[in-house]
Amino acid sequence: MVKLHSWIRIFVIIMVIVANLIVGIESAAGQGQTFSGSLSSGPGAGGPSQATYVISATAGDTLNFAVDYSGSNSCLDGWLLLSVNDQLLSPWLAGLYSDFSGTVNYAYVMPATMDITVKIEIACRHATSIMQVMYLAYTMNISVGDASTVDPITTEITAGIQRVTVDNSLPVTIYVPTLEAQGELFIHIWQRAENGFSYPRLTISADDLLALPDFPTENLLIASTADEFIRVYKLTTGEFQVNVGPLDDGKIHVLIFDGIPFTRVYGYTFSVEP
Repeated sequence: MVKLHSWIRIFVIIMVIVANLIVGIESAAGQGQTFSGSLSSGPGAGGPSQATYVISATAGDTLNFAVDYSGSNSCLDGWLLLSVNDQLLSPWLAGLYSDFSGTVNYAYVMPATMDITVKIEIACRHATSIMQVMYLAYTMNISVGDASTVDPITTEITAGIQRVTVDNSLPVTIYVPTLEAQGELFIHIWQRAENGFSYPRLTISADDLLALPDFPTENLLIASTADEFIRVYKLTTGEFQVNVGPLDDGKIHVLIFDGIPFTRVYGYTFSVEP
């Protein structure tokens, strides 16, 4: 099980020395492509931190990405990220430390017939010495198929993160560590855009969570987005509450979970006064 660390605050800016590869995929015929490479990050990096691939695909195709990876990391924490046209795909993979290996799967439905840029990248945090570096070797297979063959929830749990709710009617996904993540602590909230991509919207770090009382004397607002569309509270019961909205229906949706990791989740909705 990959050990998960707190969410990234900043990406370390890293040297790139290997040229990007440009390849094509014959998606209409259902043929896939496999790409392999190696990346490195940190002050002692001896290779690129990212690689990009330009592929062509047909409107309506579901591109399935399967990334087999292995490597080592002497920095505090490391990440593996995959993006399409600079839009980060979920699930991201974090907490890559010491020796690691695994497989992560993604799916992307083509909105139009066009070329897209696929980028795979790594980053590590708190790398302050030339001796601290993250290395990663990967093989990425891109194929055309059915999105149902990719199970993102299973992939996320394997990576040590879990969704507080799988309610797809909400435009947000709330992530916390799994029990197997061995004491890690965070709340990550991603928001889904109109194009179907999810992007990070609000992060509450371990330091912020550990500074909270176990049972506040009053409900505490501990974080919110600038537009207050998402608000997170620590309740007097010791539970966490996330308010989302108002949505287009004029309602604010409330999700409450009993801890990190959670054992109980419940919620309700209420309408905003016009």
